[in-house]
Amino acid sequence: MEYKVNRLEQANHILYDLGLLNELNKYGKAHIIGSVRMNLMAWNDLDIDVKNDSMSLEKLHQLTNYILNNFNPTFLDVFLVFIYLLCYKNKLFDKNINER
Repeated sequence: MEYKVNRLEQANHILYDLGLLNELNKYGKAHIIGSVRMNLMAWNDLDIDVKNDSMSLEKLHQLTNYILNNFNPTFLDVFLVFIYLLCYKNKLFDKNINER
């Protein structure tokens, strides 16, 4: 049980003490979802949905820069976030192709 508590404490430290949630709220309304919200931490991951109908590549670059400079994500972590944001969540990929 202590292992789960340590992961949840670590997640809360990143979200609140290190300011990730506040930073994400600058880009839209951030909602903590997944295992952190349900208090069922099995892996060291954070699932956060950011509601933003006006996301741009510039904002995505700013947010990525913040995360890379303030945390220690692996390349795979960053790559998966890009795939999720660009292709599925905010449809930036389709939007930018249509603007060309």
